[in-house]
Amino acid sequence: MYSDFYRTLNILQKEKEEADSSKFDDIINAINKEEISLKNEEVVKDLKFVSSEVATFLETSTKNQTDCSDELNKDIHGLDSTLLVAQETNQKNMNVIITSLSEKVNSTKLCVEECYSPLKVTTSETINKISEFEQRKNSTTSQVKEKIRNIYFSSEKLVAEDLVKDIPTGKTPQRKTFVYPRDLVATSPLDRVLQRFRSQRAMDTDLAVHLPLENSFNSDISENGKNKENRRVKKSSRLPKKLPKFKGFAKPALPARKPLLSTNSDLDSSTI
Repeated sequence: MYSDFYRTLNILQKEKEEADSSKFDDIINAINKEEISLKNEEVVKDLKFVSSEVATFLETSTKNQTDCSDELNKDIHGLDSTLLVAQETNQKNMNVIITSLSEKVNSTKLCVEECYSPLKVTTSETINKISEFEQRKNSTTSQVKEKIRNIYFSSEKLVAEDLVKDIPTGKTPQRKTFVYPRDLVATSPLDRVLQRFRSQRAMDTDLAVHLPLENSFNSDISENGKNKENRRVKKSSRLPKKLPKFKGFAKPALPARKPLLSTNSDLDSSTI
């Protein structure tokens, strides 16, 4: 009996639970449908709002793009016109500069050509004069050096061979008689002779003092000096074994002498 009761109770309980469950499902379904419908309505509203906003944004963007494009085209046209004006101005300035430079170059070229011809002639004449002067200088130098060499050799020959040497022999020296000419050749007036002598002596002294001697001349003098020194040694000469190296002639200081004619009182006694 109790088992049937419990069985019946269980059956009733199950049926109640199923009924409650079905009612709960119905309630939930009803609630879900309402929420879904509300959400759908909200979504539709949002879609409409978004669509209107997007349409407004697109319209505004299109308008802004059109305005910007128009302004950009205007700016481009303005820049094109400005560029054309600048190019024309630059071309004009370049033409003016080129013309000015061409004129200056041509004028400079003419001036250079005008100056070149006389300068070339002057340069050629100067070079020719320098060449002639150098030739004359070399010729004069050779002549002067030859004269100096001859004078040096003559003086050395005089000292080495012709000069009487006082060699002590213990005997009375032999007397030598010097013979001088008595008839003298007539000369120019003394004033003229004195003037020529002074000028010639000044020229010779200046050349001898300021003109340098070459190494070849010194070497020739040294060799000749050595050869003659050997000869002097063989002759038992009292001269020094080797003459000093020739360094040039000093300005001569002639001793004072009496004038040849006592009547010519204005004759310089130190130059004859």
